[in-house]
Amino acid sequence: MSDTDTDSSNVEELLPWYVNGTLTAEEEREVRDYILGNEPAEREVALLKQLRQAVRSQEFQPPGSFGLQRLRTSIAREPAAKARPGGRGGRWMPLAAAAAIAVIVLQGVLLWESRYRPAEYEPAGSSEDRPYIQVRFEPGATESQVRTLLLEAGLEIVKGPGASGVYRLATVATDSDVAQIVDWLRRRDEIVSFVEEN
Repeated sequence: MSDTDTDSSNVEELLPWYVNGTLTAEEEREVRDYILGNEPAEREVALLKQLRQAVRSQEFQPPGSFGLQRLRTSIAREPAAKARPGGRGGRWMPLAAAAAIAVIVLQGVLLWESRYRPAEYEPAGSSEDRPYIQVRFEPGATESQVRTLLLEAGLEIVKGPGASGVYRLATVATDSDVAQIVDWLRRRDEIVSFVEEN
């Protein structure tokens, strides 16, 4: 690879900072010289400016549209990159574009969900009028032992474990005798280290 190719790839990496206006005067001059008459670079700068404007407007935009434009730009630039002697091959460009699209789509989904997610999550089937039992399991208890214990007692995990390892349990059947279940759990001290009706 020649020094010219190395310099142009370094300048190409500065394009986002050029659009944001965060380059030094010397770097900005290098980028301007690189863009002048370089059609793929001009399209990249136009796309970056459009993306920057969309982000600054803070309106919810369909996340895939900018990724699709970037993919099209990458595909258009690929033959030119392969034609340059010692130029960067285009094999990684579609992968990079696909990764960029995936990140943009994921970001859009997360933003969309954060707008419409309820303030507090409550598991299905939980009800405030049911009595709760707080339980801490022995550190050596296996997942199988805990599952079997919950099934035998007719309990389900509603919340937990908390920072101290305590789970909040509720009875599956509404007519269960909670005091009797608590006594039964206390006798299962090989699996349960703490039980309290709440």
